[in-house]
Amino acid sequence: MLKIFNRLADVDIRQLMDVYAESIRIAGERDYPDKSENLQILFAEQDLFHYLQRYYNSQGIILAVWELEGRYAAALRLERYSDGYLITALETRLEARGRGFAKALLLNTRE
Repeated sequence: MLKIFNRLADVDIRQLMDVYAESIRIAGERDYPDKSENLQILFAEQDLFHYLQRYYNSQGIILAVWELEGRYAAALRLERYSDGYLITALETRLEARGRGFAKALLLNTRE
């Protein structure tokens, strides 16, 4: 099921972080190499959350998620421009990959 969020307060942040888990792990390793794996993940999640807080202060921002059985399977962030939208992120939860959820987001997200 498609869900579209225009406010960060409406998003289940824990579920969103789970969708971004692979990117968060990679960012943590890159940005905090001297920290333990748990701290790398924690700091990278905090960085992403702060980015999202700033991101949602902009106009024309959309976060769409594809939800399956009460869990976010994939997430799509879009930023409006005068000639259309820019995809700023498209991610799928590791265990949900290969099932067409990202494609469903792209095909079903409209104004």
